Amino acid sequence: MKRLQLSLTTISVVLLFSCGGNTEKSQDQSNAVENPIAAPATLSYTVINSYPHDTAAFTQGLEVYQNSFLESTGLFGRSSLRRVDILSGKISKNQKMDSLIFA
Repeated sequence: MKRLQLSLTTISVVLLFSCGGNTEKSQDQSNAVENPIAAPATLSYTVINSYPHDTAAFTQGLEVYQNSFLESTGLFGRSSLRRVDILSGKISKNQKMDSLIFA
C-alpha cells in the first residue's frame, strides 16, 4: 500500500509542476506559428455506373470477386456474410451469423 501511496504522491507532484510554468508569451512566440501542412488537394469524380443493392444491408466489408460482391453486413441479430451478383443485386449465397456476432 505504501508503494501505491508513494506512486500517487510522485505523480501528483509531477503533474503539479508540469502544469505550471510561464504563461506569458513573447511577441515573437505568438506570431511565429506557421502551418507546415499543405491543404489537401481537391479531388473530382464521375459516376460511371450504379448497381442494385439491398438498402437494408448495413455493409461492413465489401470485396469484388468474380463478378460478385463478397459482403459482410452488420447489426446484432441481422449480420450475414453473402455473395451478391453485381449486375442483378441478387444474393446467391447467404450465411447468417449468430445473433451475438456483429459481422
